[in-house]
Amino acid sequence: MNKYFNKLHGKYNLCISKSRIKVFHHMHPLILLFCGDTILADTASTQVEELTTTNSLWVAQVIPIASIVVGFLIVLLQLNRQHKNQLALQQENHKKQLLLEIHREFTKVSEKCSQITIDTGIYIYTIPSCISIYMSACKLSEKHRFQPKPVDKRTVVCNNKNSNLHISLCDVISLCEKYQIVHPELMEIFKLAMLSVSFDLDIAYRSLQNDLENMLPIDVPDKNGSLQTFNIKQYSEEEIDKLKQLVNVYYDKINAVQEYLYDLNIEIQKLFLGGLFPNILESRKPIDPSRIVITSEPENMKELKKYFGEESPRGKEYLKIYNATVSQYMHPTQPFNEQSML
Repeated sequence: MNKYFNKLHGKYNLCISKSRIKVFHHMHPLILLFCGDTILADTASTQVEELTTTNSLWVAQVIPIASIVVGFLIVLLQLNRQHKNQLALQQENHKKQLLLEIHREFTKVSEKCSQITIDTGIYIYTIPSCISIYMSACKLSEKHRFQPKPVDKRTVVCNNKNSNLHISLCDVISLCEKYQIVHPELMEIFKLAMLSVSFDLDIAYRSLQNDLENMLPIDVPDKNGSLQTFNIKQYSEEEIDKLKQLVNVYYDKINAVQEYLYDLNIEIQKLFLGGLFPNILESRKPIDPSRIVITSEPENMKELKKYFGEESPRGKEYLKIYNATVSQYMHPTQPFNEQSML
């Protein structure tokens, strides 16, 4: 019987699939009786092989697809990273370009203010010397009989130059307010410094203006349009000495403007150009320790804010007006007038 089954198994090339098992159901019952276990075992083995083959085919199809998907995701991540890097680089370049433009604007305004300051200072500082030279010429004219040329300085020119200086200081203050977001504390310090020195210049010039009007010649146009010079006179040594003292006070405030502008130039270079160049700039170191130096050091800025806001002449006047205003509103029974604000 076994031989018979083996011949039959070889002849029909029996498989383990379920379709082949159906063939055996149509065969002789004795074959199934004696060979059923063998057929079932071969059937199970064939199912495992088919399942393995199916899995192998599925894996063989999925792996290339998965590789494509993973590669696509990696490319997307790389592109996203490159986009972020390029965006960050563009933002950094734009920021540097903006800082350079702000630096140019500060430089332009500060240089203009510096030129006006120098021109005003030289014009007014040389007035006592011109008067002294005129007095020496007057003494020589008595012996040699000639008419000396009057002093060529004019009060109206001094007024215009002083006004232009205040306007240029206002331009610096406006620029500090415009770009206060770059460094709020430092810009606030420079704004207070320019307000303070402008206040000092105004007081010094008011004291000087009366003497200038009394001592300098005045040009008045006549009917024909020609200028007639008046107020030509000689001066005493006391008058010249007094004028020198007033001019020196004013010129000291001119020097203060120049010093603050120099400090501003140093600090804006640190602020706007520090990331582009490795060099370190030192702050101004005056010989006179009483001269004020503006720096971006926290301790220095704290002291400067207190000085310009409370201790300087302008700061004291501001506190006086502020307290008078607060007192007026806190005590409304008192009549409000301009004298209460002074």
